[in-house]
Amino acid sequence: MQQGLVRLFISGFKMKKSGSIIYGIMFLLTMGFLFLSGVQREVKIFKIRPLSGVVEAPEVEKFSFKNYYNATFQRSLEKNLELSFGFREPLIRLYNQYVWDFYKIKYSQQVLVGKENWLFPNWHLMAPECSKELTDRFDKQALYLYQLSNLLKEYNTHLLVCFIPSKLDIYKEYVTDGIGRKDDFNPIDYFCNKFDDSGVNYINFTQMFYDFKDTAVFMPFTPMSAHWSNIASVYATDSILKRFESLSGINMPKLKTGNPYIGKTREPDNDLELLLNLHRPFFRQIDYYVDVEVIKDSTTTHPMMLTIGDSHFWTVSYNIPLRDIFSRFPYWYYANTIYFDGKQKNVAQVNKIKEFIDADFILMMYSSNQVYNIDMDLLAWTLVSMCVDKEEVDRVINATMEDIISDAGWRKNVEQKALNRNQTFEEAVYSDARYIVRERLYKYFPQLNESGIPLSRSKELELELIFNSQLATTDERIEEIIMRMQQSEEWMDDLKEKAKTQGRTLEEVMEGDARWMIKRQDEKNKSNE
Repeated sequence: MQQGLVRLFISGFKMKKSGSIIYGIMFLLTMGFLFLSGVQREVKIFKIRPLSGVVEAPEVEKFSFKNYYNATFQRSLEKNLELSFGFREPLIRLYNQYVWDFYKIKYSQQVLVGKENWLFPNWHLMAPECSKELTDRFDKQALYLYQLSNLLKEYNTHLLVCFIPSKLDIYKEYVTDGIGRKDDFNPIDYFCNKFDDSGVNYINFTQMFYDFKDTAVFMPFTPMSAHWSNIASVYATDSILKRFESLSGINMPKLKTGNPYIGKTREPDNDLELLLNLHRPFFRQIDYYVDVEVIKDSTTTHPMMLTIGDSHFWTVSYNIPLRDIFSRFPYWYYANTIYFDGKQKNVAQVNKIKEFIDADFILMMYSSNQVYNIDMDLLAWTLVSMCVDKEEVDRVINATMEDIISDAGWRKNVEQKALNRNQTFEEAVYSDARYIVRERLYKYFPQLNESGIPLSRSKELELELIFNSQLATTDERIEEIIMRMQQSEEWMDDLKEKAKTQGRTLEEVMEGDARWMIKRQDEKNKSNE
């Protein structure tokens, strides 16, 4: 019996020892992973593919006894670590792959999985239903575009509206039953009917996309993308450039495209798949591409194009060598952020009249699910700026602000808005007044002539005419441009840096740039005669 107890004790000791070794190994492995994770977080030893559609980790609050005592420091540190720990990306991809393979669960709220694993963007489902309020807004936008396009023709600027059908429009057969619009309203058709009546220049790519779908070897949208395919955007851009040339008579560079070929997937032909953040490819798709060459000669003119629109223009910029076609091609993304235009980053920073008149072409490009976001503010206030003096605009807005402040109920409502928006009371009042005036534009500014093309012109537009006009002397135009330079701090900083780099005086650089701008404008005017 004693020998049996001894043997039992010894075997128990060995098991305990063996278990301790296992626990020890697990502990060391865990600590090793945590150590490596911390090192990866701080030093980035391994190059890891980032996740798509993620937000930046919030900064950790500065440590203090007060923050530590009330636990705000700990909470900020925890939130930061949660979104920035080392190897987070591959671990999340592996977990996403696991739950999709075994349970068909996805964590991206932006992606809808349709039939045969076709992916669709959820934001395409958020378009508002047809209503009197919606069509009234569309009517105003169509009227603004009609008036602006006709005003701009006087200055040899051509406006072209391009409509792109959504993936949901073209590939409805792959959408899960019961998902999509509950009515038959088509915003593109609504605008096209308005433009047919008024004469606004437009291109509707819907039929072209159906033709691609039925007859071409490539797809206008790939199974894994939200935006038009690269190859579809190339052919559409060729149509846009040809329309530009027919509108203006300018001898523009031409696009020469090769034959379609199968190539490695390029951005953004799989942008929805990337949002799923899986470890393996979601779908093996075949992508077609074409090589693009720009053809030009000594008689070719490189005009300026201003693009205002949604994210579909990014696909154009990926595939078309825009620098070989245009002298400038600023992109006003949703009429807000500016790309491809040097230091200017926001539309609020620029002189919109100048940009509109300087452009040879204004391209407004929106897909059917983003037509609702054609910027009313930009259209309305650019129209007002071209036709009404700033003093008159300020007088009307200030009078409306006074009406708001003097009405107790209205004032209280605006005070609450200011709190909700984290604005000052003055900012909230100005914002409300501006909105009210915009919504009743033709009441406050009857000179805009709601039924036709406005006849009045603002002083600001007249100043632009001095710059553009060949009737003014060269010295007068130089003087006007230099005055504008001196009124822009950012412009003057650039000129000072240029003078320093080139070893010239600031005055020489300012006059030289002014002469170059005048020469370019004269070439534009001549090409449009």
